[in-house]
Amino acid sequence: VVVVDDGSTDDTVDRLRALTDRRVTVLVAPHEGVTAARNRGAAVATTRWLTFLDSDDRAMPGWLAAFAAALDAGAQLVSCSAALRYPDGTTHTPGPMPLGPAFGSVTAHFLAGCFAVPRELFDAVGGYLPGLHYAENTELGLRLGAEVQWRGARWVAIDTALVEVTAVKRAYDAHRSYTSGS
Repeated sequence: VVVVDDGSTDDTVDRLRALTDRRVTVLVAPHEGVTAARNRGAAVATTRWLTFLDSDDRAMPGWLAAFAAALDAGAQLVSCSAALRYPDGTTHTPGPMPLGPAFGSVTAHFLAGCFAVPRELFDAVGGYLPGLHYAENTELGLRLGAEVQWRGARWVAIDTALVEVTAVKRAYDAHRSYTSGS
């Protein structure tokens, strides 16, 4: 497990440094945003495959085992459903869906924690787009899906919610997406 602290201003770094599990690598970095943090973590990870969780996500029992089973069986992309929990107490559980030709026609769900890929594939598409502040998983998903299709590779969609995400109700903002890299 690689934990990247992206410039937190609370006691997160002290808590992370207090961990004694040698399987956990802690990277402390200045605040550069989610794409820099994820790329930084991926760069030091020593695993055959990668997945990402945000600080407000919680992996459910069986999360890594389900991803590992699909990837070890040859999938180049595995995706699961997410349990979105909103502040008002409502829950929504979107699952992987057919994403169309722009995404290589894969069936997937590109939220942090909802997908895993072989490290080689992540590296082949160049990782997360540096500096992107919004829709970073969608942008990466476009490149991953296209690469999976180009390779003629297999993907796996798991309809079970294996991640719980603290969600915010907001409409898609095309302008925010367009300007997020500037």
